[in-house]
Amino acid sequence: MTAYVLALQNRILDLAQKTRVATLYTDGSCFSWDGVWHTGWGWCLKLGENEIDHAGGALGPNHTSYDAECYALADGILRASQVAELTPIYLLHIVSDNAGMLQGLLSHRPKGAPSSVNRAVRELCDLASQHKHLDLLLSWCPAHH
Repeated sequence: MTAYVLALQNRILDLAQKTRVATLYTDGSCFSWDGVWHTGWGWCLKLGENEIDHAGGALGPNHTSYDAECYALADGILRASQVAELTPIYLLHIVSDNAGMLQGLLSHRPKGAPSSVNRAVRELCDLASQHKHLDLLLSWCPAHH
């Protein structure tokens, strides 16, 4: 695991030094307090080494950390799309610690009922269709490292 983390850190550092590369970090969380589940989400968008924007919030008690992660991704992609309208970006690097969500993004036939990853997929497809020159890179980052 340590070798993977170091390789990912080196890749992020290398990409941050290139021009027109945006990196979107996402996270979702869930915890129980007094018997009620609370979920939160957040994202940070960087262009090169500079933070462009960030956001976060709460989803409420009827959601999971997966829902929160997907919400963060969809919201962050929407912001990345707005940035791409003003600044040419050739690569959007998405970094998440939620392997299930990343697998859901890559699945051409998700199993089960529609899930919270659907909005993230729609935003990603819209971004790709509006910016045909834009490449996407998905990276899994181990949690809490």
